[in-house]
Amino acid sequence: LDEPVKELNHLSVDTQVTYPALMHHQTDSRPDIVIQFYDGQQHHIVFIECKLASSEGVEQLSRYADHLNVFSAKGSRCYLIYLTQYFEEKDGTSLSSKSPNLKFMQLRWYQIYKWIKQSAIQSDYASKLLDYMEEIGLEDNRKFSPIDVYGIQHMNRLQRMMDECMDDAVDGLMTELFGKALQQYNRYNQLKY
Repeated sequence: LDEPVKELNHLSVDTQVTYPALMHHQTDSRPDIVIQFYDGQQHHIVFIECKLASSEGVEQLSRYADHLNVFSAKGSRCYLIYLTQYFEEKDGTSLSSKSPNLKFMQLRWYQIYKWIKQSAIQSDYASKLLDYMEEIGLEDNRKFSPIDVYGIQHMNRLQRMMDECMDDAVDGLMTELFGKALQQYNRYNQLKY
């Protein structure tokens, strides 16, 4: 938020709230988290969209901005937070142009991890949450270990060895069982198919 909350009241946190499609939308909108509260008499609404192994849906953030614009027209202060595991740049200015009172923030999961870890509030819940985030790789410490550097230095050799393994007996057996694989430029897609 742009400034600290002074007089918090009527706080609500909901998940998967469905907002019916506006006239120019093709689908309904369902932000992952909706936070609403009042700071004195001022209503605030926050839409949070969380992404892990997926990317933005069709016009998803734009639709959310449109819905927040409706709240903004009624005097609410509106915020849209896009939370991703990997870098996925979004144009916040085009979203804000739909609603001049909309504040758009793009965050990464590792920033949330860092914030929780550095928070003055330490609890069993926070500790378990941090452990879980580490378990699924959301802490993203962004520091290469010696093993990482070694792997990068020898990546071509490892890829050649994998290709040889896949092109030899495995390829013959897979062709015998499932037919010839589709030829794909990207070896990861080829393996999948």
